[in-house]
Amino acid sequence: MLLVVRLAWKVTNEKPSPLSTHKLWERKLASIVHIATYVLTIILCVTGYAMVVAEGQGAVFF
Repeated sequence: MLLVVRLAWKVTNEKPSPLSTHKLWERKLASIVHIATYVLTIILCVTGYAMVVAEGQGAVFF
């Protein structure tokens, strides 16, 4: 649930400009790590839900 809010915030707000002291490879690597974090978090949620459903239990969110 919070991931959806965070992604909406990221899409609707402007990204701050990078510092001039950061090298190009550092900025690229930071972008890759941010994207990987989102992808892995989504995979974690999907596989967790799939495991619960595969066991025959219903998913209880609250």
